[in-house]
Amino acid sequence: MDILRRAWTSEAPISHHGKWYQFDNVDVRPKPHQQPLRPFVASFSRPSMEMAAKNDWNIIYAPFAAAMMYGSLADAVKIYQDTCSSYGNTPRRANCSYFIHICDSPADDQYAFDGAHRRLASAD
Repeated sequence: MDILRRAWTSEAPISHHGKWYQFDNVDVRPKPHQQPLRPFVASFSRPSMEMAAKNDWNIIYAPFAAAMMYGSLADAVKIYQDTCSSYGNTPRRANCSYFIHICDSPADDQYAFDGAHRRLASAD
């Protein structure tokens, strides 16, 4: 995320020599229109929530993950807001994701259901 933030906000080309990525003089164009840049961080863990709060970014929770990690979606948002405040930041937007399936026929619906069931059954 640090590399992306630098690439999106620097007026000059950036270089990076880290453990996983190494490059010199990369200039990303076009730059994001939003200033300051506040991406949404998909949060499934405390470290990702901390990253969003510390960097003054928005957050998006999956309701099932928020319930597993924090007890409820409301508790997750409250903890995010409190963590933002602990870094001296105003809490930003907190959203949640939902997954839906739209199909044109009962056969398509059954096909999607069967695929989801297979994935869930193999996760055991």
